[in-house]
Amino acid sequence: MAKTSTPPQGSAAEVVQMAIDAAGASMNALADETGIPYSTLRRKLRGLSDFTLSDLLLIAEALGTTPDLLLPTEFHSGSTSAVA
Repeated sequence: MAKTSTPPQGSAAEVVQMAIDAAGASMNALADETGIPYSTLRRKLRGLSDFTLSDLLLIAEALGTTPDLLLPTEFHSGSTSAVA
């Protein structure tokens, strides 16, 4: 299956991109501050690779937010998907 360059709606990539935009941060500055290589960050934001929890912690700290706000929507309380 071919990978898409557009992350699915509500994915970590989409949520992180919205947080970056809201903070007015650049990808270069974020890569420098987090230690995540620019090319890796770009690939993850395009949905071609997954963010790790460590990535989300670093990004949240760099953006001055909390990591729970960067989780994909299915991880938020009140989500309609349930695990038995």
